[in-house]
Amino acid sequence: MSGINKQKENCLSATELRGILGYDSHTGVFTWVKGRQGIRAGAVAGCLKKGGYLHIRVNGRVYLAHRLAWLYVNGAWPSGLIDHINRHKTDNRLFNLRVVTQQENLRNSTLNSTLHSTLHSNNTSGVNGVISRGKKWCARISFKGNLLHLGLFDTLESATLAREEANKKYGFHKNHGRK
Repeated sequence: MSGINKQKENCLSATELRGILGYDSHTGVFTWVKGRQGIRAGAVAGCLKKGGYLHIRVNGRVYLAHRLAWLYVNGAWPSGLIDHINRHKTDNRLFNLRVVTQQENLRNSTLNSTLHSTLHSNNTSGVNGVISRGKKWCARISFKGNLLHLGLFDTLESATLAREEANKKYGFHKNHGRK
């Protein structure tokens, strides 16, 4: 649970949160229930911080908006990380949030099979985990620290299909590797 301060989270209950903020699960927007110094009731809560996530200060403590959304709707803090399914860090609509492990979270990322943030510079296929090997296409996937060879294929389409099937088999989200 790196980056999550459980002790801080335990200081705020869902009931207390609901008395301070309103949350629209269809838009993902938090608003202030009551006015306070410099803020009117109904104003949108939160601000964008370094890293691209929305933060909201409640009772002098700063919380990630997506974790507050989970608490607000479910009545309890999430047991793991919260993944933004569409990978938009500010999209806190309830259907876009899910509780995941660190490993599952990485499987819904733009990371490629060797954990770089973009495709390798020598990747001419434009497909995550598919590279050119002479006149063939090599498909591979990294899983639990092992680079698995999926085969050599005559066409890019065949190699891409093999990689997509491996993504499903090993539990990668359909967005993995896509921008």
